Parts: sequence; C-alpha cells; structure tokens
Amino acid sequence: MDAAEYQQAAARTLIAEPEKPLTPTEHLVAWSAVGLAGETGELLEQCPDAIGIAQAVGAVCELVKKQAFYGQGLRPEALQDALRQVLAEVARTWRAHPAPGVEEEVGDLLWYAAAMCTRLGLKLADIAPPGLEGPMAANIAKLEKRLPNGWNAADQAARRDKQ
Repeated sequence: MDAAEYQQAAARTLIAEPEKPLTPTEHLVAWSAVGLAGETGELLEQCPDAIGIAQAVGAVCELVKKQAFYGQGLRPEALQDALRQVLAEVARTWRAHPAPGVEEEVGDLLWYAAAMCTRLGLKLADIAPPGLEGPMAANIAKLEKRLPNGWNAADQAARRDKQ
C-alpha cells in the first residue's frame, strides 16, 4: 500500500462533522492540552532527555480527545491524575536542568496545567510537587510584562517581554 492508497483508505473513517459542539470548558481544556503538547516540544529542544514529559502529556491529550471529542464528557478526576504525572515529570526535568531557557519552558507548561485545572475546577496546589516555585514566579513575571491587562490579542502579539 502506498501513501496515496493509505490516505484514501484512511479517509473512509474520517468524522464528517462533529456530533456535537464542544462546550466552552471542553474547548478551553482541549486548547490547554494542545498548549501542553507545544510547550513540551519546545522543552525537548533544550532537554532531549525530558521524554517522560512527552509521554505524560500524550496521556493527557489522549484523555481530552476521548472525553471532549468522542463525547464521553470531561472527567476531572482522570485528568487530574494525568496532570499529576505531567507535573512530576516537569519537576524532575527542572531539577535536572535548572537553566533560564528551561525555566521559561517549564513555566509555560505550568501555565497550561494551571489553565486546565482552573477550567476543570481542580487545584494545582493539590497536584504540583514542591520545587517548581521559581519557574512559577518567573512565568508570572513574564506574563505581567507581556499581558499587563490580562489576556488580549494585541498585547499577546506585541510580546513586550521579548523586547
């Protein structure tokens, strides 16, 4: 089977359109999962041995896919357990590589985990291991500079923290 044949055969099982629209919470949880995946890729550029984070984030993404897109409904307790594993791997990587570039990516991962917790009604403090206070503080300092008035597209595009 060549790639063209494969694509045609695989297309038979595509979803023509969503069975139901995502709720705002499902949408934002999915956005957070995509953010975790993207930040993991950025962190892996600096710490190729941080594969445990990629595996844990993959598990989060798989749960979100099934719960939000397959119509199973969000199950915060399952996502909390998966996020706990992500944060354990993030803390392990931070302890092994406490460098400024790594700190920024760890902070970004923490932001998406916190966003997901907020949308699911979970407490990050219940699942975050100790030792991540530095990246948390650095991330908030970056965001205060980038988004001084909270989220808006113009400030995000301007990226004042990078000037």
